[in-house]
Order: sequence, then structure tokens, then C-alpha cells
Amino acid sequence: ENPKNYRIDRLFAGENLISKEQYYSVAFVTSQGVPKKFGRNRRKLTVDAVGSLRDLFKSRKQIAPSSIQTVHEI
Repeated sequence: ENPKNYRIDRLFAGENLISKEQYYSVAFVTSQGVPKKFGRNRRKLTVDAVGSLRDLFKSRKQIAPSSIQTVHEI
């Protein structure tokens, strides 16, 4: 509900606050939501989102939530 440019207060990679000066490896579902101007070394993978989730669920008996609170009400 915050105005544009005021919607994200902090962003973490794992338990560490991200740095504007550092690059991070990430994945996204479609390039429609992430314009080409963002990122570098983009490549199309052979795996898709549904297959990845199936593999994850097959590999673990239980999936636990993160130990850190990922959404903070302001």
C-alpha cells in the first residue's frame, strides 16, 4: 500500500542484508516480470517451476518455514 519507491524497506539473502555493491545469483519464473535491463549472464534453464517444486517435495519429508521473519508490518 506504500507509494512507489517506498514499498521495500529491507531485503535479505538468507540472514544477511543485501548490498547494492554485490551481485547475487537468483532465479525467476518468467522474463515477463523481470525486464532484461535487470541482471547479467541471463540464461534459460531446462527445468521449469512446476518440475522444480515436484522434485523438492519428493526430496524432503517435511519442509520447515524460515527461522527469520520475512515480512514485516510497518
